[in-house]
Amino acid sequence: MTARKAIENAPPKVLTRNKYGLLEDPDMSYAFNDNGLVDWRKMVDNKWLYPNPSSVARGKIARNADPSSLKDTDLCIKLFGLKEVALIRGYTDVKYNVIEANPEYVAMSCGISWSANYETEGKDVYFEAVADAHLHNTRSFARQFLAAIAENRAFGRCVRSFLGINVVGDFELSDSAPAEKEQHSSTPHPTDPRATLLKLMTDKNITVEGVMGKLMKEGLKEAEKFSSIEEIPDLKVFELIERLKNFKKK
Repeated sequence: MTARKAIENAPPKVLTRNKYGLLEDPDMSYAFNDNGLVDWRKMVDNKWLYPNPSSVARGKIARNADPSSLKDTDLCIKLFGLKEVALIRGYTDVKYNVIEANPEYVAMSCGISWSANYETEGKDVYFEAVADAHLHNTRSFARQFLAAIAENRAFGRCVRSFLGINVVGDFELSDSAPAEKEQHSSTPHPTDPRATLLKLMTDKNITVEGVMGKLMKEGLKEAEKFSSIEEIPDLKVFELIERLKNFKKK
């Protein structure tokens, strides 16, 4: 019997989950944090990781560096790596919502209904993230497929944020990494929703410090380290835009 015939005649591998919502598979080895929760970052296979081009360009790491030897900030993850870990985690539904779309700018949200497991106290959880794509944050031919790029980014960010995987997706990279000074600029490109946020803040006489203080009070602890609105998560940016539109100056 040829190898092909053997594969064709082999029964499919049926995946089942135990009472904790984890896959019962002898080939599956889960990694756990000290708090007992799954370390989903470590569940990403190294074959989906590679050195971040930005870190390589700055001479921080070697182009052929072993991903297992690098920090998360010096890595990139391929989209299929996030798709794979999402399947391992388990979900029942994925939905997309187009927030804005024109030939130069597309903003889209992705919502995933995650299956219940012990991490969510046996409850199904819905989680959503927002991403955008425009002519100045995409690479070469990708500029012709802004909707597809925004879709991939929204899905990737939803998975990364929910599972706590702090590795940038290669689908989020643009042609060139901005200079260090530009990364902390408070003047985003006009097609970036942060430009809308910045204009509203100016119109309402609201400072960056005021926004960060509000975010910290609302539980976004990492806002304490933010130095500009560029660092505010996309979903929060859209929330702030809607809130500021209804904000009346005293």
